[in-house]
Amino acid sequence: MNTPFYTMSSLRILILLLLGVIFGFNSYGQYSIKFKSNNYKDSIMLIGYYYGDKQLVKDSIYRDKNGVYELKGPDTLQNGMYIAVLKPNNIPIQFIVNNESNFTMTFDTTDLSKVKFTGSTENKLFYDFIAFLNEKKREAEPIRKAIADAEKENTANLDIEKEKEKLNVLDKEVKDYQQNLFKQHPEAFTTKLLKATSEVSVPEFSEITDDKERQLKRYYYYKDHYWENIDLKWKDLIYTNFFYNKVNDYFTKMVAQHPDSLIKETDQFFEMASGNEGVERFFLSTWIQQYGNGKFIGTDAIYVHLIDEYFKKGKAPWADQDKMEKLYKYADDWRPILIGKTLPNITVYRQDSSALQIHQVKADYTLVIFWAPDCGHCKKAMPFIVDWEAKHRNENVKVISICTFAYDKEPKCWPGVEEKNMQNFINTSDAEQHYRRYISVPSTPKMFLLDKDKKILIKDFSAEKIDEIFQQIVDEQKALTESKS
Repeated sequence: MNTPFYTMSSLRILILLLLGVIFGFNSYGQYSIKFKSNNYKDSIMLIGYYYGDKQLVKDSIYRDKNGVYELKGPDTLQNGMYIAVLKPNNIPIQFIVNNESNFTMTFDTTDLSKVKFTGSTENKLFYDFIAFLNEKKREAEPIRKAIADAEKENTANLDIEKEKEKLNVLDKEVKDYQQNLFKQHPEAFTTKLLKATSEVSVPEFSEITDDKERQLKRYYYYKDHYWENIDLKWKDLIYTNFFYNKVNDYFTKMVAQHPDSLIKETDQFFEMASGNEGVERFFLSTWIQQYGNGKFIGTDAIYVHLIDEYFKKGKAPWADQDKMEKLYKYADDWRPILIGKTLPNITVYRQDSSALQIHQVKADYTLVIFWAPDCGHCKKAMPFIVDWEAKHRNENVKVISICTFAYDKEPKCWPGVEEKNMQNFINTSDAEQHYRRYISVPSTPKMFLLDKDKKILIKDFSAEKIDEIFQQIVDEQKALTESKS
């Protein structure tokens, strides 16, 4: 049974349930992995595995009369990195499964770096490399300390360049070890893992004298070569302990946090990983959760793109289409009101029942706010909107308020207008709520700031920050106009 180590929010649970088929753990054949130790006496050991950013429990295994713990089953295990978790302190020991389903791991709890394997070439490669690397680190430590002390004390008693050359020799020995391993075992999990975790070697570009220009050049080189050591079509990649962080670092640190940039990079990522169902499944699910939670302004555009481009076009054949319908509904609700789209020209009604179409209001900037008289968040937000409107009243800025009270409650909208000092707004309502056919308003207040053509500039922002946000938009549009002239 695959049981998570962690708990999730209700929103994530909902989406995971709707995409339940995404987390399939394919296996076939049979396996038997034994764990032996002379000094681990607990009755139970947990076996876990990595899946993206998660550590999941594969099984709980128990000590037999011979002191052996056995992980066994009628299937072959999915290739990947696994963890034997020692109780009661949850101490992990990593091991690899790579087309070897019958082997024995022997360990001593006093020195877990000296794990021994019988019947597993893969794990011997892995732990031999770790032992070699640790030895070189031990050799390098006193050298690094001597260099640091000499530089700190500015002493001439140590030939720093000679000591640095010793470090270069140790570094070369590690690289030579890796290259020899890669050559002799090109298909080994350890080879692919070490290659994928190797950092990109970025040139200094010392010929560029301007510091900012040189750093920018190095940044773009690093970004352009970010994926060069990782085979995104490697089927077992999603079952490693590093890959999620590698992807997350790229999309949060290397990519501009703008929907257009994120969409472009997401498509490029899936193109490079095309055919790797494990990677596609995990990141489509993860990003739908991430971008569908409304935590960041504008990310709903990425959610809609993922739904339209991958699920609706049949690029995720493993998804249960019946369970996807609710997620499609979210996309359908958000698609007409994404930032950059023109707000639908809904018809609303003033207190005297006269009709008003949103696009009839002529202004350089229009704030449309859906609100309700009994809405606590509206009560907190409205003073900021009232002050903002008064501040910019002579700058061709308009506020259209739309009360969401319906049917027999609608008459209560108008006392609420006076109570909240909204008299200078264009106050409207729609007792039959026809606007909901075009604009989803799951909660209030819901705000849209529009330009003169009623294009959505920003939405769903905090009313407390309206002055700051508005000024930023005005400055950006002014700079854009000046750049074109």
